[in-house]
Amino acid sequence: MLRLDQVTAGYDGVPVVGPITLDVTAGGVTVLLGANGAGKTTTLDAAAGLIPVMSGSIEFDGRPVTRLSAPRRARAGMCYALEGHRIFPEMTVQENLRLAASGQRRASRAVWDECFELFPILAERGEQRAGLLSGGEQQMLALGRALLGDPKVLILDEPSLGLAPKIIDQVYGAIRRLTGSGRTILLSEQNVGHALEIATSVNILERGSLAFTGPPDRLRDDDRLKAAYLG
Repeated sequence: MLRLDQVTAGYDGVPVVGPITLDVTAGGVTVLLGANGAGKTTTLDAAAGLIPVMSGSIEFDGRPVTRLSAPRRARAGMCYALEGHRIFPEMTVQENLRLAASGQRRASRAVWDECFELFPILAERGEQRAGLLSGGEQQMLALGRALLGDPKVLILDEPSLGLAPKIIDQVYGAIRRLTGSGRTILLSEQNVGHALEIATSVNILERGSLAFTGPPDRLRDDDRLKAAYLG
């Protein structure tokens, strides 16, 4: 579905990650773990086209997208919920959602229904300014906005960041239901426990390089990584 092949990427000409090769399998949940500064967000930004790659190539849904802009990748079905919500606080919840849906001709009634089924609070707060939502509700809005692109792959950057444990459970409950419906997800996290519960493939970044790639069960057999990431 999505492949980063020997990709090096960074900012202002300074490499942060790479070269790394990362495969996101259709219908699976590919999890990217690592400490702060390991390069998780840089990897996702490169995949989504927010930053150019310095070397290597990216293929999505069977075609090269290395030189495609972020909007064109989004229209192709690569939808990104960035770290820190990134909503429009002065707009209402409904306006935020309609804006997200307007760029996607695939935003059918069924997709809207799926969004409100997963996050009923968004329907309840539709006329409220998004900036007045709680942090957890803003995260749900960010996920709902990404979902309205009817993504072929849903990219989520630290969806649990800064949230209370109860809200994290709600957010991950929604993500788990998305995986159950066959959605393809690329997820970066520091909340290892929740991420491993839904992962089909795990990748661990250390200082911009992949230290581990494999199924969750194999991670538990690696004593060094288990001590570092699973406690």
